[in-house]
Amino acid sequence: ASWSSVAGKHARNWWADVQPLLESPNQQALIAMSIVPSLRWSCFTTVVALHATATVAAGPQQLGLMFTALALSQGVSMTIGSYLADKCSGARKQLVVPAGLTSCVAFGSLAVASSIDHFYLAMALQGFCAGFNLPAQGAFRAEVTPQNLRGQAMSLERQAGSLIGLAGPVSMGLLADLTSCPSTIFFTSTLMVTCHLAYML
Repeated sequence: ASWSSVAGKHARNWWADVQPLLESPNQQALIAMSIVPSLRWSCFTTVVALHATATVAAGPQQLGLMFTALALSQGVSMTIGSYLADKCSGARKQLVVPAGLTSCVAFGSLAVASSIDHFYLAMALQGFCAGFNLPAQGAFRAEVTPQNLRGQAMSLERQAGSLIGLAGPVSMGLLADLTSCPSTIFFTSTLMVTCHLAYML
């Protein structure tokens, strides 16, 4: 068999596997949520860092502490979030949506931050919320994804996140140049809220 026929066969088999996933409302919601971390980090690594430097003269030490606050608070809340996720069932919207929307508000508040303490607090709150959000999504994914398609499902989510991670930093940098850092932060926060609303629906 020629290379093209073999490739075509593999492509058809791949599509037969992923089509049910793409048509599933549950998987669509999980894919939408997989975009949120990439949106957040794309903005963190470009616009938020520039905004903190311009607004409160944050240097390498302050920027490092901002991300440390994010990681520490997530580590603290992850144990609690994992426990609660195991006690719930289904989409766990009672964990994902409130925590996710609170995180989006905290992220958006970075646009109006005028002190380094505001930056620290907003970053810590986002990490704390992620500790409830991420385990709940993982538990839901394990429940609704057929065992023989879990690899494909996780691959689709990763591809969606990677696409945003590739295009996001450049796009957000350009948007910040065309508008402003606060406007770009607000815009990114709005996109993240939209992903959470898609999960809620």
